[in-house]
Amino acid sequence: MSLGDKDVIALLRQDRTVLSRALGKNYDERHLGKVIEPRPYTEPLAPDSGVFDAASPIDGIQRIVGYQKLRQYGLFVVAMVDREEAFVRSSHAALLGYLIGVVGTVLLTLASLASGLAIWTIFREYATVQTMNAELKVAHEDLEATHQALKRREMELVLLAETDPLCRIPNRRRFMSVADAELVRHRRYRRKFSIIILDIDHFKAVNDNHGHTAGDAVLVGIAQVIQNRLRESDTFARIGGEEFAIVLPETDGKGAMVVAENLRQAVSGARIDLDGGHSVTITISIGIASLDEDHTTVSDILSRADKALYSAKGSGRNRVVLDTGCGLRV
Repeated sequence: MSLGDKDVIALLRQDRTVLSRALGKNYDERHLGKVIEPRPYTEPLAPDSGVFDAASPIDGIQRIVGYQKLRQYGLFVVAMVDREEAFVRSSHAALLGYLIGVVGTVLLTLASLASGLAIWTIFREYATVQTMNAELKVAHEDLEATHQALKRREMELVLLAETDPLCRIPNRRRFMSVADAELVRHRRYRRKFSIIILDIDHFKAVNDNHGHTAGDAVLVGIAQVIQNRLRESDTFARIGGEEFAIVLPETDGKGAMVVAENLRQAVSGARIDLDGGHSVTITISIGIASLDEDHTTVSDILSRADKALYSAKGSGRNRVVLDTGCGLRV
């Protein structure tokens, strides 16, 4: 294939960047990296190959242009023949055949340009980029998997930090967090809520008579009995020793009294199995306080519930006492 002095062979990316350009028999480095203006063959809906007549966007010379899209590589191969010279040396039909031949063999021409960027090098670079993209995708997926694993681990650590290790229910830290959130909800939406504090009666005697392992069994057994009788929205926590507490959302003092009495009866009617085939019956004392004013804090409510609890224990145990804000009610 013989090129005229004004004939051009070029290789472009889909973004119209010039990767390689030969003018006549010489490799032309002046326009490498330049982004040319849109051409008919750069349109997304243009055919994969074609011929048209146009002035060059680089040197303005009128040429007959033949092109071939290499879609799998994101490239265009373009052959441009000087219009005047072309019609001098060939008929129109022969010219079209010439252009087709130019486009069909342009890869070999570009590859033979010793000082230029051969198309095979571009293909190798393309393959390298594709490989790097695949590796980057795998690395991204690995990073995302690691991120998700860390998030799960973080959630597990938070759960451990907010869970009583013996009874497997929320601890005091979690209880206070939920109670604070309920107080905020009350102030914003005027929603009711109550707090129950309960204490196992004569728990020291269980430890003294049966040992600390039996004491642990009693704590776990009581926790199970109570947890099974609460709503999913309630938060039941062990807040220290043999003392437990419950946050009851959407519950006033009267409703909390009903809940507490049901719990008291359930616990007193249960038998807690111990090692060695032994079992014990346990009772609990319960104190209740409900939110009654805008400026009450969680500590204030707990203090009132604790006061009611001590009243229950002081008046014979195994009973429920409500702090109404104006006095105690059994």
